[in-house]
Amino acid sequence: MQSKTVETFLSEQYNEIVTMCSKVCRGHRDHLDVAHYCIADFIEHKRAEELVLTGRAMNFLSGMMHRSFNSSTSPYHKLYR
Repeated sequence: MQSKTVETFLSEQYNEIVTMCSKVCRGHRDHLDVAHYCIADFIEHKRAEELVLTGRAMNFLSGMMHRSFNSSTSPYHKLYR
């Protein structure tokens, strides 16, 4: 179970996360799927709380989204494409 900090961050920043993913995916129709995949992966990440507390969570999520959408060897790509 994650701390309230991670849950609070995700609920407060959800719209910004989805918007950022739409930009990373250049408006592709799958941008919501990528965003939700990355959010779920972030929740389970061992450094999620640390990233939220240090203010680096959005940068981390941005990188996850970029790699998930653009890499043909990413776990997202293998699972959904």
